[in-house]
Amino acid sequence: MIIINPTLVSSWWKNHLDGKEIIVSQEGQYLSNWFKIESLPKTLYIHSLNDRYSKKTDEGFPCFRVRNNLISFASADDLELKHAQTYDVSTMKILQNDCNNNPVENRIIRNAFINILRQTWNKYLSDMNMPVYMMSDEKKCFYFTNEILQGKKRLAFNFSDLISGQRSLVGTFRKKIWHFGLSGNVSLYPELVYAIKTHVLFSEDGMNILDSKNRLHSARRSACKDWWNHHWRDRLMAAMYWIKQNIGEEHLSMPVSSSHDIRVAFEPIIFNSVIDYDDARVGKNPFLDEDEPMDEMELSESDAEVES
Repeated sequence: MIIINPTLVSSWWKNHLDGKEIIVSQEGQYLSNWFKIESLPKTLYIHSLNDRYSKKTDEGFPCFRVRNNLISFASADDLELKHAQTYDVSTMKILQNDCNNNPVENRIIRNAFINILRQTWNKYLSDMNMPVYMMSDEKKCFYFTNEILQGKKRLAFNFSDLISGQRSLVGTFRKKIWHFGLSGNVSLYPELVYAIKTHVLFSEDGMNILDSKNRLHSARRSACKDWWNHHWRDRLMAAMYWIKQNIGEEHLSMPVSSSHDIRVAFEPIIFNSVIDYDDARVGKNPFLDEDEPMDEMELSESDAEVES
């Protein structure tokens, strides 16, 4: 482990940045990993049952269980619930953190709302037959394989005037196969969005991810050490464009009941800045400890180093 101190920082600055204009006074646009939820049902239902709910785990639509209550955007008829007392909760009230006077506490309703949105994303990708890897935090990462991509080495993507290009989502590195993957989180503030996180997994057969967490960390550090922001950004956009092309729609519409969908934009939220950052003038990070596992979003990799 490297301990960062003022002397080390000063030395790195002189060797890498001294005399270089890193911050540029020009406007810049930055693509985020936030994909706006454009519309969703106006009402969330709390179905209270007389007896503890004992139905099998597959209700057909995303649900969240709390004691003898089942929370869902799906109606009692959709879930085939008999003798349930149903309470309506305004989605707007949930977003305003003001949904009291219900059989379930306000905090739990908000947690259920987020969980149901996350379930909806997971179910949609699962229905697209994408393989899933369970991460250590019990979140699901859906990843690409050569079979899913039908052997395409690179995927072209084109979001109008926003961004276009091509990137590989599966490749080889040191006799292993790397797989680009996605997991979906939900953020309620400052925008209601899906925050799509990116990951890189490894297999030896092109399908089954390595069991060893240490081997995954080691392979990821080596294969991805020179990926920069634009590599991650482009692969995220290629993955979203692949979903868009497969469903043939301008928006991602994910069903949450027999009559309602959650509609999500394929183009991410853009942030504007009056200054820009010239990372081409910055050397490699000297503080990176190759023995320390890093979060997937902080890793980097050059296309030249990984066969694609």
